[in-house]
Amino acid sequence: MDYLKSTSDATSERGGLRGKLKKVVLAYSGGLDTSVIVPWLRENYGCEVVCFTADVGQGIKELEGLEEKAKASGACQLVVKDLKEEFVRDYIFPCLRAGAIYERKYLLGTSMARPVIAKVNFRCEVLDIEVAIDSMVRFELTFFALDPKLNVVAPWREWDIRGREDAIEYAKKHNVPVPVTKKSIYSRDGNLWHLSHEGDILEDPANEPKKDMYMLTVDPEDAPNEPEYIEIGIVSGLPVSINGKEFSPASLLSELNQIGGRHGIGRVDMVENRLVGMKSRGVYETPGGTILFTAVQELESLTLDRETMQVKDSLALKYAEQVYAGRWFDPLRESLDAFMENITKTTTGSVTLKLYKGSVSVTSRTSPFSLYRQDISSFESGEIYDQADAAGFIRLYGLPMKFFCSSLSPLGSPPKDNNLERERGTVIMAQLKSFSPCPSSTNIRFHGPKRASLLYNGRMCCPGKLSSAFQLGARTSELHGNASVSISTNGSVNSSHNKQVIRAALPSQKELKISEATNNGGLRGKLKKVVLAYSGGLDTSVIVPWLRENYGCEVVCFTADVGQGIKELDGLEQKAKASGACQLVVKDLKEEFVKDYIFPCLRAGAIYERKYLLGTSMARPVIAKAMVDVASEVGADAVAHGCTGKGNDQVRFELTFFALNPKLNVVAPWREWDITGREDAIEYAKKHNVPVPVTKKSIYSRDGNLWHLSHEGDILEDPANEPKKDMYMLTVDPEDAPNQPEYVEIGIVSGLPVSVNGKELSPASLLSELNQIGGRHGIGRIDMVENRLVGMKSRGVYETPGGTILFAAARELESLTLDRETIQVKDSLALKYAELVYAGRWFDPLRESLDAFMEKITETTTGSVTLKLYKGSITVTCRKSPYSLYRQDISSFESGDIYDQADAAGFIRLYGLPMRVRAMLEKGL
Repeated sequence: MDYLKSTSDATSERGGLRGKLKKVVLAYSGGLDTSVIVPWLRENYGCEVVCFTADVGQGIKELEGLEEKAKASGACQLVVKDLKEEFVRDYIFPCLRAGAIYERKYLLGTSMARPVIAKVNFRCEVLDIEVAIDSMVRFELTFFALDPKLNVVAPWREWDIRGREDAIEYAKKHNVPVPVTKKSIYSRDGNLWHLSHEGDILEDPANEPKKDMYMLTVDPEDAPNEPEYIEIGIVSGLPVSINGKEFSPASLLSELNQIGGRHGIGRVDMVENRLVGMKSRGVYETPGGTILFTAVQELESLTLDRETMQVKDSLALKYAEQVYAGRWFDPLRESLDAFMENITKTTTGSVTLKLYKGSVSVTSRTSPFSLYRQDISSFESGEIYDQADAAGFIRLYGLPMKFFCSSLSPLGSPPKDNNLERERGTVIMAQLKSFSPCPSSTNIRFHGPKRASLLYNGRMCCPGKLSSAFQLGARTSELHGNASVSISTNGSVNSSHNKQVIRAALPSQKELKISEATNNGGLRGKLKKVVLAYSGGLDTSVIVPWLRENYGCEVVCFTADVGQGIKELDGLEQKAKASGACQLVVKDLKEEFVKDYIFPCLRAGAIYERKYLLGTSMARPVIAKAMVDVASEVGADAVAHGCTGKGNDQVRFELTFFALNPKLNVVAPWREWDITGREDAIEYAKKHNVPVPVTKKSIYSRDGNLWHLSHEGDILEDPANEPKKDMYMLTVDPEDAPNQPEYVEIGIVSGLPVSVNGKELSPASLLSELNQIGGRHGIGRIDMVENRLVGMKSRGVYETPGGTILFAAARELESLTLDRETIQVKDSLALKYAELVYAGRWFDPLRESLDAFMEKITETTTGSVTLKLYKGSITVTCRKSPYSLYRQDISSFESGDIYDQADAAGFIRLYGLPMRVRAMLEKGL
């Protein structure tokens, strides 16, 4: 065959490289595009074409018959290289170690493959591969970095072929066998990490993918009915073994693809922002990769401290951006990689995962370098951690908030400078509003730090001994006005509609003599009345007599209903009375909690340490704010809480007190008394004739609200233990969930949910409805080891059914309405937002400023998202928005009038110029 035919007339007309190249290496797949490119190059450039195929694990079928296809297309040579081990070891594993995920979901399968393919060249002119514009960037930036003298030819930016049908016609005209017909099919790209699907019905983001489209993973509905447990061994952040058996990198990933595939693991459907400005939709199957990401991140929860994880997660966003944008050989990515390699030196150990019908959950994690210390994290006091140290930590940590808020607070001294006062008038008025009782109906409830005494049944039921008005207020979260009930000492009931407070004035108790301990200085003997955050559990029941005995003060018990369940509120009046309280105040804060605390965090996308949806963190400031209001109403000079000195809640409460009334005194019994654990507390209660709700037998410590239910303590204190099946209370076991999936549509306006399946609901009612829906499908179970603010690690298991659904919906809608730069900035700020909320800095000006950004940037995040719920997993099936930036006429593989592919040439040359100049410098050019 004559490989060098004469150049067509077009070559002389277009100039440039045409007619000047002798040999071109074509990245060759054997598909329609590259099969057509071979004769087009010979016809238009008059050059020999060497076809190069890299085996990166795309499958034997993809490689079959390539030599015959290349020959039939007119190539002079076919070169095939097996790059699987290099691909996994030098590209996939570094991204895995870095935790690099692009735009929340994409595990960078194609992005990692392009540089390893482009790196293998033959010191001759090189050709880009295909129509996907981002792939052009990734190939050409690698060429720039490794050999800036290479010429690059990109036919899709030059030729007149505008789509697949034109390509098929061109192939027939030149007697090139084509692998497809004119019928539109999916565009796929596969390697050992993933298989991607684009085109066809996927070009409309409102369409659900067809069941027969998937090729690596079975449908979760058809997956085995029995879960499979798998243990991943990891050394310095990189996986080395499966179930105790060591594998090479490529063999390990291949094995996990088989295991994950048969359980339907690793399906991702997303709309992403391409580097070149357009949006595109892709469906990805990444079974082995999903398993490995879960395992590595779970092990890091043991081996990385709080500050390290925050920095690593922040840099992981930049790492993913670099890889997605084709900058693999950029010094910035290489420097980030050096950091990731160094910081994960101790990430060694094993993680056991449970695979079941599309979902992956952790059951055990162990490491010889674990920073988790059970003797420190346990609820019982120990020798290593002194709870009294927390007092000084909180005072110093909260000092900036105290000073800032004191300067603005009407409770402090007014500014002496009248001009300054006028200039700051707006700020002061805003601060005044935050001090006043919230006029809207809301839901709250308080749980002390020792939450083992709080038994939760997840159901709403009213206390039988309270008035009907109180029952009405407790039962419904849709109060369209402010209701109050006062229970007097004689039992008469008066109702009104100006306050949302429910008071129970209890019979006065005989004053207790102040113990000798009050003479130890400080506040003892100086306080008149203390408002105690009261749950009716063991800790707060004991605190009441302890305060009266040691401080000689009256105790007003305050309980906030934040949706923890009516059973938690049942009998509080009798409990408070028996403990010695002079008054009980109950506030329903559910609507306020959801509207003003949960929804802003949802809009911000705030997730702490990759998994925690901040359920307790959001509840504490709304409770503490209400306590400040109650303290003002009853004339209290102090507030108290039952938070342990080992937890985060003490910080969250006290920073809120600092911010809203820095003059209030704070009493934290767990940092003062001699009670060292539950058994001591039970003995103290018996001594003072206080009825106790628990026995000495260890139980879980729980904290519940309308957003979540958390579980701590008992067997969970060992992170190697799998939670017991009967521990969960809001969600059914996924194995026991319905065998048929349920579809739910979430309506969203400006980043906030407003409806479920077309029915508009108040914030609290909407969340309650989704809790019921998600709970029956086992949605929202999270088991994690987290870094507490006070330096220790702790393990918690969280049930957040409705919240998990809402997070999935909000993020999917943002994929339509936010562009690439916006998502990158929002995600980076979301990390800081979550840190602030977790650390109790809700009223910090920084969080408020971040919230202003989030509110503004999500103004157009309006539309609907349909989700499929099935046995613990959530998948998106449809997303729509009138403000969608996704344009099917631009994103389609067929050429259109709006997007000119020729523009990509100039974009790539300028975008890659720094890399090219650096390479020229290194090579002395």
